[in-house]
Amino acid sequence: MGYREGRFIDLLPELQAVSARVCTPLTDEHPGQLAWSSIYEGREAPAVVLDGEAYGFLEAPDFLEVGGDVSRAAEVIEWARARSAAFTVRSIDGPLASRLAELGGQIVPDAPWDIQQTIDLSTVTVPVIPGYRFRHVERSEAAARAACHRAAWSDRKPSRMTEQMYQWLMDTPYYDTGLDWVAVSESDGEMAASCVTWVCGDVALVEPVGCATAHRRRGLGGGVTLAALAAARDKGAKTGVVRPPGHDGYPVPLLVYRSIGFTDRLRNREFRFAAG
Repeated sequence: MGYREGRFIDLLPELQAVSARVCTPLTDEHPGQLAWSSIYEGREAPAVVLDGEAYGFLEAPDFLEVGGDVSRAAEVIEWARARSAAFTVRSIDGPLASRLAELGGQIVPDAPWDIQQTIDLSTVTVPVIPGYRFRHVERSEAAARAACHRAAWSDRKPSRMTEQMYQWLMDTPYYDTGLDWVAVSESDGEMAASCVTWVCGDVALVEPVGCATAHRRRGLGGGVTLAALAAARDKGAKTGVVRPPGHDGYPVPLLVYRSIGFTDRLRNREFRFAAG
């Protein structure tokens, strides 16, 4: 395969193939995360794949994603240094974090951080919430599904999600309508909450979950997550993974996931690389 550069969206299947080979419940690698990244700025981001073993892409000019074989992280860092004056790399504690430190990355002590949580899918039970039902979406519902996402993710600033963007998501590898679940209001049929899961082997990644403002405080965020995870279990997944913020600035998602059975496992760190 060799050394390949291009737009992130064009190389996405190759990046996902690398990610799939190293995906476990205790890594921050998952092809579903790459699919989600592909619908925003990541579509045009510069990316590189090294012999089908490692990859990198500049999701933003100052933010690098690194994945695959940790022993090739130095090559990805040097590739990024040729394109960006300075950048950060985020990694959960583990081999990649240790390698980033060895390569000169400086931990950013005040950076927002996430917690990697897991759940045994054999324990998942889908709740009954009066006034709502859970179902997966259909391919024809990109517009309604995008609207559901916007309704949940516009508290701080308006979400940029559009029907076209959601259609792009539906067309990415690893997306499955059977793993994209919504809570629907029985009174008017409106999509009130949503959760997408992505299955790779026996690992189901949750990314993202949201609930419209008018339907909050009814357990819908947790309920739709459990419904999506039950569907992932039916497709062979054994462990669910989610990565909510762990800092005090955005505490609700972490509390919701803990309340439905997720256990804290690892936290991530941000490493800053100065100009080369």
